[in-house]
Amino acid sequence: MLRLLFSLFIAGTLLFSARSADSKDLASRVAVHEPIRVGNLTVFPVSNGGAVDTSHYLTLDEGLAQGLVKVGELGALRGSGAMVRPSEPPAAGRRGPIPRMPTPLPPEAARVNELAIQNLSDRPLLLLAGEVVSGGKQDRVVARERIVPPHSEPVPLGVFCVEPGRWQGASHEFSSARTMAHPQLRKQVTEAQDQQKVWNEVAQANQRLAIMAAPAAAATGGFTPSGSYARTMEAKPVQDKLGEQTRNFAARLPRGTVGVVVALNGRIVWADLFASPALFDRYRDKLLQSYVVESARMAGAEVAPTAAEARDFLRPLAGRETTEAEPGLYRLVRVEASGLVTYELQALPQQLTLHFSRMAQ
Repeated sequence: MLRLLFSLFIAGTLLFSARSADSKDLASRVAVHEPIRVGNLTVFPVSNGGAVDTSHYLTLDEGLAQGLVKVGELGALRGSGAMVRPSEPPAAGRRGPIPRMPTPLPPEAARVNELAIQNLSDRPLLLLAGEVVSGGKQDRVVARERIVPPHSEPVPLGVFCVEPGRWQGASHEFSSARTMAHPQLRKQVTEAQDQQKVWNEVAQANQRLAIMAAPAAAATGGFTPSGSYARTMEAKPVQDKLGEQTRNFAARLPRGTVGVVVALNGRIVWADLFASPALFDRYRDKLLQSYVVESARMAGAEVAPTAAEARDFLRPLAGRETTEAEPGLYRLVRVEASGLVTYELQALPQQLTLHFSRMAQ
């Protein structure tokens, strides 16, 4: 169970200690710095004094770009039948089954909520919930965090569709959209686990992005959002607007930042923390962009949150705990209490917490 021990640092900076029997290396001293605020979006940078080496982990964007990771529709990857590594039986109350494929499936057996992924590299592959891949029969978003071992056979990957209406494609394989789903969409994917709710949130987000990009789009003859979340995010008027705000936040993050606590309209709603500054840097831009998208969803008064609220959001939780795991590889721990949900992805056997996320329900 995660235990966070807090202490006062200096002049308005708060420290907390994140220690548990299962996450000994998640930084024993983490500073929550002064907030960075633009409009209704406020970001609290978080840093630590640790020197955890996470360089050997491969990200999805890197792996797909370098051809070291393959993502495809079920049956499209070579050997993607009978491809499940042994895993622990479902823990009591665990949310969502581990997909199992006992027999080979042909490409035409593709399913909306399952893909196959293969790690061809010499490094463990880190997957985060909310990462978007484009291609195949429909663009998808990763539904669960996990680690895929080096030189793996194709293994099942739980996903949700973020492109309603299309079910065809020239290729069964995917590329990275270099996009992270905004917090409300991530919440629908990880918590609601309802495809229709995911589609509803995609439609609303695409419309909000079109409104956000309208001034820039007017100069080039207008902009009509695509039904695809990824293609809407990639559109130049949208990227021009999102890129400007993302760079504004990124330039103001202090050196050594390992993550952020996020507030909208004065309310703390989200946190993403990583094991090292280097690991956070590899996700930084698409995470910051996702928070900017969320700020358009929740536009309202420009209320400044407080450091006390940021500290309270990271308070220790003692609630219902469920676990998904693959022995010797990773453990994903979910804790729910007091209107908050925490996910902690731990690398095994070293029990290193690679990613800690917390959301307000």
